[in-house]
Amino acid sequence: MTGTSTSSVRVAVRVRPLTEQERQQQMSITFQPNNQISVSGDKSFTFDYVYPPHSDQQEVFNTCVIPLLNKFLEGYNSTILAYGQTGSGKTYSMGIGIEYTTNEGIVPRFVHSLFQQLHHKQSLLDSFSFQVSVSFLELHQEDLVDLLGDKGFNLTIREDTHGNICWAGVKEEVVCDPKELMSFLRKGSIARTTASTDMNHNSSRSHAIFSVVLRQFHQNKKLVSKFHFVDLAGSERLKRTNAVGDRAREGISINSGLLALGNVISALGDESRRVSHIPYRDSKLTRLLQDSLGGNSQTLMLACASPADINVTETLNTLKYANRARNIRNRVAVNQEMGETEKLKQTITRLKEEIRSNDDFLHAVNNEMDALKREVQVLSTTLQQKSIELACVKCERDQYKHQLMADDHGLIPPMMDDDQTLVNDHPLMTEYAQIIESLKIELLQTQEKLKLSQERQHDDDETLVGSPCHSSNQCPPVYVSDKTSSNKKRHRVGRRSNFS
Repeated sequence: MTGTSTSSVRVAVRVRPLTEQERQQQMSITFQPNNQISVSGDKSFTFDYVYPPHSDQQEVFNTCVIPLLNKFLEGYNSTILAYGQTGSGKTYSMGIGIEYTTNEGIVPRFVHSLFQQLHHKQSLLDSFSFQVSVSFLELHQEDLVDLLGDKGFNLTIREDTHGNICWAGVKEEVVCDPKELMSFLRKGSIARTTASTDMNHNSSRSHAIFSVVLRQFHQNKKLVSKFHFVDLAGSERLKRTNAVGDRAREGISINSGLLALGNVISALGDESRRVSHIPYRDSKLTRLLQDSLGGNSQTLMLACASPADINVTETLNTLKYANRARNIRNRVAVNQEMGETEKLKQTITRLKEEIRSNDDFLHAVNNEMDALKREVQVLSTTLQQKSIELACVKCERDQYKHQLMADDHGLIPPMMDDDQTLVNDHPLMTEYAQIIESLKIELLQTQEKLKLSQERQHDDDETLVGSPCHSSNQCPPVYVSDKTSSNKKRHRVGRRSNFS
């Protein structure tokens, strides 16, 4: 993964036309220049893209999806997040529903453009190759379901070594052309949970994530990028949908997930309440979208809204959340996987940096040791000076001491010559001479004791005495008698007594 940069979440607002039941009502949305939109003439918003009811699918794709497709081919992760109330046109705009085959939405157009650009790139580069794989996942009542795999398999949400969110257990299907890819899209759309309510006869009862994974290979370099198409189930009010039983429980679960998503959007995008903790783990939905909101992804939020006056409250809430999402900053990076050569080069570079840092550390330690040595030398010199000064002070003290003693006993102080020290008969010098003589005597006694101790140790180790004769023949060994041994012992005792 290369160096990271920041990218804001872009927001597109698409307003669907009025339905047959809503034609008698007034439109609550007014469109203004420079991508501005107002609700009921009071609240105004500005977005990156605004599509009025007469905008077609191709216009939406060309203006807000093509830039994401180009980033996806460069190796960036990308996400399109469809958000809005139930029946606002999310599934229609995304084009992942089974009934939208004539007027294709974002996903079918994306698939055809993707393979077209990949084949064109392959024709220009001889060593270029690619692999495309897809997966289809839905979140139904906080349960993860693989729409392309076997039912009942346990799916989990995890983080890889780089901190990116991945889904363990989800089946990925490798595809070779747009037709094969669209077949898996239709297979997953058929398996997706839908039901009829009073507000939408084919309402999605789960959040769906259709993912396209692209692996590109060129000159020992590998780019791995992911494109997530997220079709969220619409928010709904039970008193308007008249849902009961399973439909009511599904609606409650949908609203809970969207509430957690709204809290994450508020925490990330509301500048007035910047917080350090982002509640991604409050819901599996927000955990799945962690990379798309605040992570490593180029993200587009497609906010779908109804222009009918009866839906003005839900429309206003949708636009508020979309407006907060514009303030979210993602950390994006090219997802480049290095080959073995590049990994070895990176390892060598890292080891060189470690060696350089170790050398710097040793150099600093040596400098500190040299400084300590110089300090020790200074202290030693100072200690010697202080010792000399102390000796002088002691000498002066002793002089004053003996002078006082002489004064007390009426003695005449010793005479001082101009260039000589005290005379030899001074009491202080006499005392020093006595001490030196006693120390000499003690040293001689100690040396004699050491010599006698060595001889005694040598005699105790020998029980058999043999010595070579002066002649050419060797004398036989002579055993020492007890009498001779006792004489030696007495002789040693006598010698010790002379020095004791």
